[in-house]
Parts: sequence; C-alpha cells; structure tokens
Amino acid sequence: MKSKKFNFILLLLFTALVLYFSLKDNFSDVMSYIIKMNPIWFIIAFLLMVVYWLFKAIITREYVKNYKSDYTLVKSFRLQLETMFFNGVTPFSTGGGPFQILSLKKDGVRVSQGANVMVVTSFLHQTSLATFMMISVLANHFLTLFAKSNLIRNLSLLGFIICIIFMGFLLLIMFNRNFNKAIARNVIKLLNKAHIVKNKDEMIKKWYAYIESISEGSTIIKKDKQKFLKCYIYGLIAMLAYISVTYAVAKGMGLNIELYKVIIATSYVQMIGMFVPIPGGTGGLELAFTNLYANFISGSLISSLMLVWRFITYYLGIVLGGIVLNLKKRK
Repeated sequence: MKSKKFNFILLLLFTALVLYFSLKDNFSDVMSYIIKMNPIWFIIAFLLMVVYWLFKAIITREYVKNYKSDYTLVKSFRLQLETMFFNGVTPFSTGGGPFQILSLKKDGVRVSQGANVMVVTSFLHQTSLATFMMISVLANHFLTLFAKSNLIRNLSLLGFIICIIFMGFLLLIMFNRNFNKAIARNVIKLLNKAHIVKNKDEMIKKWYAYIESISEGSTIIKKDKQKFLKCYIYGLIAMLAYISVTYAVAKGMGLNIELYKVIIATSYVQMIGMFVPIPGGTGGLELAFTNLYANFISGSLISSLMLVWRFITYYLGIVLGGIVLNLKKRK
C-alpha cells in the first residue's frame, strides 16, 4: 500500500513538473493550439488507441484460450485496460504482469498458466516493439532525421539494446530450463546463507516445479507456430496504431508532417522509455518527445502536440483502467 502511494506521489510530482516546464513560457499559445484542435482528428487519435488496446486484448485472449476455451474478448479487453492502469503507476511498467496473473486466476486460469500467458504476450509485445525500433534505426541511419539530437539519439540506441536484452531474457525463461534452474538454485543458496530462506532443498524443489510450468510457454509457441505468427502480426498492427496517435494529433493541429517521420520519431521515444524508472517514463518520455520532434516542429506546437499525445497514450489508459477496476470492485 505504501509503495502504491509513493508511486502515485512520484507520478503526480513529475507530471506537475512536466506541465510546469511545458507551459511556463507560452501557456496561452499552447492552450490555444489544444483548444483549437480539430475534434475529428482527436476522435481518430482516441480510436487508434482503442485499436491498440483491442489488438493487445485479442493476443491475450488467443493464449488464455489454451487453458480456458470460454474466455471472452470482452474480458480480455477489460483486463487490458486494468493492466494499463497498473503498468502506468509502477516503475518500468512492472505492475501489469503480476496483476494479469492474479486476475486470470479469478477467471479460472492457474497461476502457472497465467504466468505462461504473461511471458508469451510480453515476448510478442517486445518483438513487435523491437521490429519498429529496428526499422526506425535503419531508416534514420540513411535519412539522418535527428542530427541535432545526439544525446537523445544515443539514449534511444541504448533503449533499443535494453529491449533486445529483455527479449533474450524472456527467450531464456521460455526455452532454457537449465538456465532458469541454475539461477533459482544459486539465488536460493545465497538467501539460505543469509538466513532469509530456511529450508533450502524444499524451496529449490518448489522453484524447479514452477520453472517446469513456466517452460510450457515455449511448448505453446512450438506447438502452434501459426498462432504465434498471427499474434505477431496483431502486435505490429497494435504498435502501428499506437504510433499513429501522434500523427492524428499533429493533423488535428494543422501540422503537415509525414507519417514515416512520426513512426521513426515515436519509435525512438519508445526506446528511451525502456530505461526511464519513473512510472510511465514520466519526464524522460516528454523530454525525448520534445527534443526529437524539434527536428520537424518549432515553437509552442511541440508542447501542445506532446501534451495531447501523452494524455491519449498514457493518462487516458490510467483513467479508464481505474474506472474499470472501480466498477469491478463494486460488483
């Protein structure tokens, strides 16, 4: 409970700082651009975000159905919104996965099965994200869109490397049982020496059993490669919809910017988000966004674009996820 309160306070603090630095010099201009934004394009931006949530929900449902055939898309979509809330208020988006496992348990999916779903869907998300990152890095190598942003560009590349390392870690979890067992065994031995774990052998036995169940994730992928490929394509569609939110907001503000520039710039922003420890990457993502888009846009428009983009892609998910969670509690 204390951790949740701390995360909320941290999130509010950094959000306040972002708003202050975004509005302190040109408040009236920024607000004018936001108020005058074409409502049709705002609705399109919102619908693109819904498409992102929907395809993420479809992917989750596809793998939950391996264990619970009657799991509906409505439940999966609701779970996606709830996950957005927990990801949004925890550092590195770490709260969504454990919540998904517990939520699926209430729907009749065992913890080990829910963990398998989480690992596979996380790997699919990272794969689709890495695809856009790789395309963007290669495209920028030839186009050199961010010549003025050497620091941000280098941080983006570091984020890309972290994404690849995380994908490798997930692959090891799914496909290399011996690696997982060795890690678990050595950690438990250290904890035993520190007198944190009392019965070393029993704890190792439990973790071995858990690792065996987690390794089902690799079996799921091997057994149905067609489903994996299909869900990978769904992931690409979801990521494209997410990235295109920026394009819709820009069009709504009367900006004439090419879609390929938006895809590359927003992918770079996502790379930086890989290692910002603040909940939602708050502060780091906004800084990256304004620095990268300064190569195409000038003046108050950058702050206006960033604030609306951030509201739709981040804060809206927290609000809707919180509402869904609250309604579930009342039921």
